[in-house]
Amino acid sequence: MKRNLVRCFLIAFFSVFTICAENTYTAKQASVILIDLPAQTADTSVFLIIFRWPFYQVAANRVLVAVDVEQEPGIYPISLVQNLRPRPFGQLTVRKGVFPKINLPRIYVDSQKKVRLEEEESAIVQALGSGPLLYPSQQLKDRFDYPLEKLSADNVRSYVSDGIGSVRTRLRVWPDRRKEWHTAVHRGVDLKARYENVKAINPGMVVLTGNYLAEGQFIVIYHGSDVYSLYMHLSKIYALTEQYVAKGEIIAQSGESGNATGPCLHFAIRAFGASVNPLEFIEIYNPFLE
Repeated sequence: MKRNLVRCFLIAFFSVFTICAENTYTAKQASVILIDLPAQTADTSVFLIIFRWPFYQVAANRVLVAVDVEQEPGIYPISLVQNLRPRPFGQLTVRKGVFPKINLPRIYVDSQKKVRLEEEESAIVQALGSGPLLYPSQQLKDRFDYPLEKLSADNVRSYVSDGIGSVRTRLRVWPDRRKEWHTAVHRGVDLKARYENVKAINPGMVVLTGNYLAEGQFIVIYHGSDVYSLYMHLSKIYALTEQYVAKGEIIAQSGESGNATGPCLHFAIRAFGASVNPLEFIEIYNPFLE
């Protein structure tokens, strides 16, 4: 009896070990990868947990995993959840992305501006978690478009003036002449655009609009399935908070408001809690909806 128990334990242990050893994945910061599930897990309620975050199927047996631009490099366990029971599935190695460093012109910040910057950042963070609570029935069903008429899959990268992940350093000077270096990571891509119409990349609900110090005039849209799109440094806004917008609808005009260094469209996607390369996200996600 005891020998059989030991044998069963060893079989179970090495079965789990084999699964974990075979299912090894690698991704860079700000990237998106696909993970194939075993055929027997075709049930759409099956999902993965990585970084303590759930990732659901975008197609039968396929899960789209988003790695945040600031995700700490390292090895992370992957759990497969079926019938609400998690089990070891594999591991994901996150590697550091190669991002440029940019020095921005110094700015003068008074105490009121500091408070405003903190409040505005908090408002955006709150909006990026509000979608599933406010609009639980909103689900992704359509392919994504690009936010400018002139963009297509063939030419979009030629319009990128600053990519995701660039480390931006700026010297802040306070009223008492005290100085401090402020560093921030670019969480989207800047697209070359001189006061052009901006389109919604998919149907969704506008969860936040505003005119902030850093972002300028901006719009945040929730598309469902925990995916948001962000459009910043706008010159005009046509959409309203809590308004439903259709895919391709003109929602704004690009510009250079906020801390923009010139006319552009800051375009970003927040997917499953992670800031990722929006162009890569569209390239990988769209084929599943054809």
